[in-house]
Parts: sequence; structure tokens; C-alpha cells
Amino acid sequence: MLKPPAFWYNDPGWQVSLLSPIASKYAQIATKRIMAPSTYKADVPVICIGNMVMGGAGKTPLTQGLCSVLPGAHILSRGYGRTKKMSVLVDPLLHSYQDVGDEPLLLSQFAPTWVGSDRNAIARLATQAGAKYLLLDDGFQNPSLHKDLNLVVVDAFSAFGNEHIFPAGPLREPLEQGLERADALVFVGRNNPSLMDRFRDRLPVTMARVLPNAKDLMALQGQNVVAFAGLARPGKFYQMLDLEGIHVEECISFADHYPYTKADMDNLLKRAKRENAALVTTRKDLVRIPHEYREHVHTIDISVGLDKAFFEDLFHKKGITT
Repeated sequence: MLKPPAFWYNDPGWQVSLLSPIASKYAQIATKRIMAPSTYKADVPVICIGNMVMGGAGKTPLTQGLCSVLPGAHILSRGYGRTKKMSVLVDPLLHSYQDVGDEPLLLSQFAPTWVGSDRNAIARLATQAGAKYLLLDDGFQNPSLHKDLNLVVVDAFSAFGNEHIFPAGPLREPLEQGLERADALVFVGRNNPSLMDRFRDRLPVTMARVLPNAKDLMALQGQNVVAFAGLARPGKFYQMLDLEGIHVEECISFADHYPYTKADMDNLLKRAKRENAALVTTRKDLVRIPHEYREHVHTIDISVGLDKAFFEDLFHKKGITT
């Protein structure tokens, strides 16, 4: 995905007025698709980790964190950008990010992860393989697979942007419609009490904190850093480095899921050398870097801090035993 336009996250202006007719048509089409009846109900609970905006909101770290709350869970993913189109269980020793997608490759470290364009098919495969729960990474707007619980991930900084529908804003569907289907909102990132309070009376809300690995940060203390990332919102990575006291000389952004070439890496290494700096990126980016360059790049591993009691209570209320 290309970088989101700035006006999506500002007060509505002329761009919104210009694009509103297209957005209205998009909303009609999206709503018709979303409201279609499910075609398959799995034999085990399906927990959807989705969002309502284009681009990243923190679904992957939340999915990663829920694996520790739901032992025996398997993860289902579309595998964005993959070249292998069949349904497959991700094997990090066998598959590359081109085969299965960068996010599934990372998630496979925490639970068995299946990729495929047909969510019903991979749900069947995972259940047959012994899954006790299915964590659907994305899919909130896809009606094909019945969901027992919908967790909507919200970036605690940017939230729903200007709250207009694509292309006038970042929303994939009307906000009210999405909130009606949500069982809980999970805010990822910094603490934002006023934003959480806005929705607290309507449905359960909780905070998930992204926690950078302390050893990875310590290895960069006292060094200059050139940071690069190909994410939906790379600014969040740069901000995290800054908040942790890492001196960032330069930030270089690429498109989300960008496949780094040898020429890209040669250029990045030259820029880091010119600044007498360490080259730093995310674990998600590392899997998209040619192997021979990976030893020259520092990465920051992240985990997510969850209120496990919140999720256990939510699961209990929905009849999902843990």
C-alpha cells in the first residue's frame, strides 16, 4: 500500500468534498458485501482481529499477544503480497516472505499460521490439524467465515482519521456500521484516555502496549542511527525510537510490504556510513531484505502488553472457554 494521504488525518477540507461522491458509492458497495451472510461456521471459536481503516493499526502485534492467552490457537491470514496462491501452513524454514507474506512469516513463530485467499478453506485445514481456536488476522469486512468475536484494533494516536470513507478518508466502511459489529475496541500504542472514553459507554475497550525489546534498544544506546521501514505508518517506528532515547539521524520510508533490492540496501548502507550510524529497521522489514545484507542491519523486536483479565472476561461472556 502506498503512503496514506495527509488529508485523511487532518480536518476535512476540499479533498473530502471532492471525493465524497466516490466515497458514498464505495460505502454502498462495501456495505452490501459486508452484510452478506456467512457461508461457513467452524467447529471451533473464531476470533477476528480486524480494523476499520486502510493500512496498519496494530493487528499483527495483537494477534501475536493473543497466542499466549489462547493456547492451542492457530492463525489464519490472507498473506498479503505472496506469490504462492494455494492454501498452506507457513513453515519459516521452507517459506520466504514472497511465498507466504511478511506478517504470516513473523506470526508463525508464535502459533501455527495458515495462509490462503479462501478463509473458509484454511479454517477447515487448521481445525483438521487440531486448532482449538482460530485467530483471523484481518477479515473484519469479509463475511464468508462466521466470527464468534470481533476485536477491532485502533491506532491510539490516529484513531479513525477524519472519519470519512475511502477515498475521502481512511475508513473501509461507515464508522457506526463497524461499531455495531464490533465486540470490543483494542487501542494500540500510547495511552489516550479521552479517545477511549469516547467509546467506553458503547462497548468494551482496552489498551495494548507495544513494548520494544530492551536488549535491542541497549545495543543502540550512544550510537547514531539511520532508521528505515516499509510499513503502513512508519512514523510510529521512528517515534518509538525517539521516545526510547535513540538518536535518529535520518528516517527513510518505503511503501508498506516493500520488497527491498540489493540496490536499495547498498544505498542505505552508504547513507548510514556517511552518518557514521547504525542501520536500524523492524523485524517485519528484515524478512524482506536480501539475506546477505541482514547481518548489517539492527532490528528492534517488539512484544505487546495485554490486560489478560480483560480478554479472559470477554471470552467468557461470549462462551469462549480458555
